[in-house]
Amino acid sequence: MWLQIIATIFFILNPIMGLFYISKDNLISIFNIVEYKIIKKQKEAPGGNLPLFSNIINVTPLYPPRNLKIIEPEISSGTSIIILNKKNDKILYQKNINEKRSIASLTKLMTALIVVDDIDLEKKTIMSQQAVDTEGVMGGFKNGEQVTIKTLLYALLMQSSNDAAIALAEKFNSTFPNSDFIEEMNKTAQKLGMEDTLFADPSGLDPNNLSTATNLTKLISAVINKPILKEILKTPFIEIPVIGENRMHKYYNTDALLKTFPEITGGKTGYTIEAGECMILAIQYKSNEIIYVLLGAEYGQRFPELERLIKWTKEAYVW
Repeated sequence: MWLQIIATIFFILNPIMGLFYISKDNLISIFNIVEYKIIKKQKEAPGGNLPLFSNIINVTPLYPPRNLKIIEPEISSGTSIIILNKKNDKILYQKNINEKRSIASLTKLMTALIVVDDIDLEKKTIMSQQAVDTEGVMGGFKNGEQVTIKTLLYALLMQSSNDAAIALAEKFNSTFPNSDFIEEMNKTAQKLGMEDTLFADPSGLDPNNLSTATNLTKLISAVINKPILKEILKTPFIEIPVIGENRMHKYYNTDALLKTFPEITGGKTGYTIEAGECMILAIQYKSNEIIYVLLGAEYGQRFPELERLIKWTKEAYVW
């Protein structure tokens, strides 16, 4: 309705404009320019209360305004999204964002989220043979080793340890015998509004761990709201003493971009043959929290593609 009113005003003020079709997208582009100037005025005069067009008309939030001279990058990922988190959840970039795909070790973010809410992190557990026999990336644990939940979380999120994922699920099931860890993962997904998500195991090895780029932005947002998980996700390296032994567990973060972008507040990698290369990332940029999700990138491409997308986001929008 507002768009029609504004178009009518344009016509009254300048009848020649009535000879041309003014689309919604064209009007929004005009509002982007005008709103950017208003935002600049607000920044120059704190405490001002100038109305923004996005508060007047029902369109996609206009902040930050888009610099249309900067074209979108070509990436190999089958699915990707960039959103401005918490403020207005504006989508800054999108590609097949509601397509369900296998998510590999991004699954471990949900595993961590459940554990941190329900189990004391200083509690100890005993590594089982089933856990240490798990295939894929391991955390260096031994059968019968005593380990804290917190150590398992570091192994899970930094090293992407599959044995840690199984051990955490086992501890949850023994602590809450009337519950099932996989059921809890799916219940939590529903609570977060992840309607197109299904979890099949705690590690991500099962290709039936499925989600969408849109849904995963909700998961990482919930995870980085937990201070300990946020701390772990942005830790590049840590040494943790092995209980009762004269040795250390050493964990390196699989997120290679931590060295390149100090503004990263959390991220997680994933890879299986079925899922391809996956990654989820959150950065803090000029008081804005921006979330990136890539699913199904070609082998060796997730880091360079995310690096390009981060640089593109900074250039393609006026912050």
